[in-house]
Amino acid sequence: MPNWCENTARIVTGDEKAIEAIRKSIRQDEDGKTWFLDELVPLVENGKGGQEEYDYDKAISTWGTRTYGDVYGYSEDEAFSGYKENVKGKREFFIDFWTAWTPPTGFYKRLAAKYDVLIYATYSEPSCGFEGEFDCKHDNDSEDGVTIMHDNTWDYEENSWSEDDEEELEEVE
Repeated sequence: MPNWCENTARIVTGDEKAIEAIRKSIRQDEDGKTWFLDELVPLVENGKGGQEEYDYDKAISTWGTRTYGDVYGYSEDEAFSGYKENVKGKREFFIDFWTAWTPPTGFYKRLAAKYDVLIYATYSEPSCGFEGEFDCKHDNDSEDGVTIMHDNTWDYEENSWSEDDEEELEEVE
C-alpha cells in the first residue's frame, strides 16, 4: 500500500471544451472511487482509458505517478470562481485528489499541452517528507507544447526548498 500524496489543482482556461472535458473525466468506478487522470491523458494512445489498460511503468512515465488520481473534491461553484468567468475572462476549475507517493507532474504537463490551460498545483506527502508547488501552461512556441513556470519542493528532512529540479523533470518526460 502506497503513501498517499494529496494534490490540489487549479486549472484556468478560456477554452470551454477543456472545462467540459475535465468535468466529464471525473467518474466513479463500481467500487465508488472517483478517478480522472486516464480519461484526460490516457496511458494507451487512442485508448479510452480505464483500469483494464493500466501499466505501472507507463503510468510513471506518462503521469509522474502510478495511480489514476482518486478524487475527493472538486468545485465549479461561484464561491471559487468555478465554472464562472473570473476577472480576466477565463474559467477556473478546482480539483482535490490523491496519488501514490508523488504528484502527477507528468500529467499536468501533458494536460497543459493537450488543452489551452494554465495549471497551478500544490501537493503534500508528509509520510515521505515533502510538499511543493508545480505550475505550468500551454505554450505553442515550446517543443513539447508546455512551459513550466514554477517547480518547488520542500524537503522536511533537509529543511530546504529544492527549486526547479531539472533532473526530476527529465525523469518524468
